[in-house]
Amino acid sequence: MPSARLIIAVTGPDGAGKSTICEALQPALTRHGAVRRVSVWDAFKAQRVISGKDELERYLRQLDALARAFFLLHAWAQSLHMALADGAEVLLLDAYWYKYACLELAHGAPAAPILAAAAGLVRPDLTLFLDVSPESALARKGGAVSAYEDGLGAGGFLNFQAKARGAWRAVEDAAGGFLHLPAGLGAAATAEAALEHVQRALLPRKTRVAGPAAETL
Repeated sequence: MPSARLIIAVTGPDGAGKSTICEALQPALTRHGAVRRVSVWDAFKAQRVISGKDELERYLRQLDALARAFFLLHAWAQSLHMALADGAEVLLLDAYWYKYACLELAHGAPAAPILAAAAGLVRPDLTLFLDVSPESALARKGGAVSAYEDGLGAGGFLNFQAKARGAWRAVEDAAGGFLHLPAGLGAAATAEAALEHVQRALLPRKTRVAGPAAETL
């Protein structure tokens, strides 16, 4: 399988602003090569096996937490495969498997098999973690949350997201660590800080390349 020059994940709890930061980073990263934003939904959209999120959520409700975690991990593996096959040089992973693992751990899934399966997925060069409290997340979303974010009926958004916060440490340890961006910066300041960290991540790559080729990285 071809490999990307740079893989960046933007993760964190639901409502932290992951998609907003990905949207801000994508145009800024085009100078480093073709950028492909990747999400868990890519695999479903490409194959057209599920008509939309409502249908997917109905199916997810039928699965137990471990089966649901494996289902979502398989979707991430396929989404990554498609992005790499497309020749993208920079992959920008929206949430990545980390968020979904945390939510399924909050549903009571055992950690060991999930983390073992996820170990076979690509490890990003840099993972930015956007931290936010459940209360702030709900305010950011204006109260409009999906059934999956709401815990599929498991106690409501605030209770479920608070429970999921406890799983992030195990997932971060398995992932090799995240770069945490403080909560409360605001969208513009968070995007600026994220881009600064991404540029720092690129510096070691530049120093390993001599001559004019370095300008393309």
